Formats: sequence, C-alpha cells, structure tokens
Amino acid sequence: MAKNSKIFRKKVEQFIEEKSLMNPSDMILVALSGGSDSVCLLHVLKSLGYRLAALHCNFRLRGVESERDERFVRELCQSLEVPLTVKDFNTSEYATRKKISIEMAARELRYAFFEEERIRQGADAIAVAHHIDDNTETFILNAIRGTGIRGLAAIQPRNGRIVRPLLCVTHTEILEELRECSMEYVTDSTNLEDRYSRNKVRLNIMPMMKEINPSAPTNIMTTIENMQEMLKIYEGYTQAAISRCVSRKNGNLVIDISELKESTSPISVLHEVMSPLGFNRNQQLSILQSEESGRTFQSIQNEDREIAYTALIDRGTIIIRKAGNGSTPPVALSQYTDIATEEATPPIDINPSPLYAYIDADKIKGELHVRSVKPGDRFQPFGMKGKKLVSDYLTDRRMSLFDKERQLVVCDSQSIVWLVGQRSSEQHRVDTTTRRVIILKWQKNED
Repeated sequence: MAKNSKIFRKKVEQFIEEKSLMNPSDMILVALSGGSDSVCLLHVLKSLGYRLAALHCNFRLRGVESERDERFVRELCQSLEVPLTVKDFNTSEYATRKKISIEMAARELRYAFFEEERIRQGADAIAVAHHIDDNTETFILNAIRGTGIRGLAAIQPRNGRIVRPLLCVTHTEILEELRECSMEYVTDSTNLEDRYSRNKVRLNIMPMMKEINPSAPTNIMTTIENMQEMLKIYEGYTQAAISRCVSRKNGNLVIDISELKESTSPISVLHEVMSPLGFNRNQQLSILQSEESGRTFQSIQNEDREIAYTALIDRGTIIIRKAGNGSTPPVALSQYTDIATEEATPPIDINPSPLYAYIDADKIKGELHVRSVKPGDRFQPFGMKGKKLVSDYLTDRRMSLFDKERQLVVCDSQSIVWLVGQRSSEQHRVDTTTRRVIILKWQKNED
C-alpha cells in the first residue's frame, strides 16, 4: 500500500474513532452514487474491515447517465463482493405532487429509502460521503440564506443513524486516494453546471475565496468545528430552559411567558420550541413581544397549505395546539367513551366533585348527546335562577380560547344538561320528586 494511501486511511480511521461514528463489529450501509466520493467511502471502509452493504438510488433524472451510474455501481459491488440494493424513483412526479424542488424531492426519497433499508437489513449505521468541501459549501450557503448556530455548525459527523466518515478529508485528498488505488468512478455532468446554488458556490465562490486566502477551506472548517462545540453548549442551555418554562396540558404545549423571559435568551428558547412546529422567525418575535391575550398565530404545512399548529396568547402563557385538537362534533352519549353513565334510584350518595353530574332522568327531553360548546350556548347553572352564556361562564372560570373550544356539553333535545367537568343544569336537578337518577362521570384524561 502506498504511503499516502496509508496516511489517508489512518486519518479516516482516527476520525471515526474520535467522533464515535461506528464500532468495528457494526454492519454499515454505504450510500453509493458511483461518484468519486462515495466510491472512495466504500473502498476505505472495506479496507478498514467493516461489514458493508451498498445502497444506490436511481432518480431517473439524467437519462443515459442515470443508467450508466447504476451499471457501474452494480459492477463495482460485484467486484468488491459487497451486497447492493438499488431503488428506482419517479422523482419528478414526487416533486410535483409534494410541491417541492427536485433537489428536495431527491433528498426526501433518498433518506427515506436509506432508513427503510437500515431497518430491513438490521444495519447499525448509514454512511454517506460528505467531506470537508461539502461542509464549507454548506456553511457558506447557510450564511448567505441567514441562519443561527445550528446552520453555521453545518454538516455534523453524526445525525442519528447517518454517519459521515469522510468529513475529515478534502475532495482533493479523495481524488488522490482513488488515483493511488486505481479506483474508477463516474462523473455526474450536472456537477459541472452552475444552475444550482451549491454548484455556484463550488465552481465560482470557493475558487475566488482560495485566491484571497489559499487556507480559506481549512479556516472555514475550523470555524465550523468551533460552532459545533458552541452548539453543544447552546443545546444544553436551551433544553434546560425549555424544561423550566414548557409543560403539556390537554395535549397542548404551554409556555410560561414570565419564566421564558427569565431565560438569558428568550428568543432562542422560543425558537427551539416553535421552529420545529413551522412557526417562522417573525412569528416568534411577534409572539414574544405580544401582550394581547387572545391573539393567535398559525403555522402552515408545506404540502397543502393547511394549518399545522395554532399558538394562542392567554393570560401570561403561550398555548400551542396541533390542528385537529379542537372542537368535538355531536356524538350520541352511548357512543362517547369518556363519559360513564349509570342509573340509580334515590336515596343516593352525592359525590361533590365537578366530574360527576346527577340528573333527574324524567326531566330529560329526547336522547342525550355530547358536543363541544357552540357560540350563543346558554344554560342555567345549578343553584342559579337565570340562564347564562356558556362563554361568559367559562371566561369567569379563566379558561383559554382553546379550552373553551374543547369544552364539552351533554345536551338533551332542548337544552344543556351538563357543562362537562364544570356544572350541571338547574333545570335537570335531582329533587324530592325524583324517582330515577342518571349519574354522569367524566373520565378526565389530561397529559
């Protein structure tokens, strides 16, 4: 083995060990396009003695080149005695259906396939061939688009089951390794075009930066490594802050605003909670600055522009509700599983808990059913002479808009019998003339 090749492999081996990317006994799936980087990755990992299988995606985007790449990969794996799984995709159709770019479609399809195969084959990790040049390009692209610490930390050596053993070497080093080992590879002609943002950086910006300072890629990589270390501190801080100010109630996230503002960087903490739910930076800033109770903000799903989450400012809290976690349509009481019913005859022991309601069965008109509160609903609370708007009653109980929308009522054909978990109706109260009692119990389920 040539000296330079030994140095290259030792460098990769030490990087794998330093970053704890994989163990010698692990089964590794290698993402193999047939290009120089992925061929080098397969070659090096095999020389280091790992148990390997390869995965190849044919996105059907480059005509005869796509077919050539698949043939090359099949022949390469056969010569190296590495098992290969190939998957064909209708990438254009997927991109159109999902209303995303071809690049994003290929990414989604690729990583979904990788994970399916990892599970099917019982592999420990999926190795992809990103290298130092890819990382510097990602850093520049993220900086141009506008980003935070996570974006400036660029590509991580490990992301879940995805590992990147070549992040310690440059593309030039990879080409030198392939030459020394006489390893062939194919070239994607689209990599030589500057239609795409990444290619513009690779073909135009990076050469200019190297003219200014030949050490630019190395210096950027040092910055990336510094940002990755800072990211560890940042994530530790934000997670600790989140544990103090975020709770869960009725399936919703609840953020205590005063506790949030006690943190060193409230916007960073809020970003970590809300960004994964689709709320953008401007919304996060508006939410943090808003003191208007009852104001709502909505995040939108990418594919069909439907509401994904709604955030509500409510009395010193931010309540975040997932779409679909709202009102309940009318359901026959006999079909509703969260309310238990039984019938009894007086005398009975009365449980004072608001989770129980005792109703005179002979005062019920028609069938009982359950539904959410509707605008304009009125009822006569137990012990009161007149009727009251349900919305006013709930406001007096300091309930949020979301809680009001989720509030259930048990009704007969004419009126509200029970404001579930709150108060029963005076009109249906048990008295000295009662002969049959229906006992309703709310099986309260809060998380």
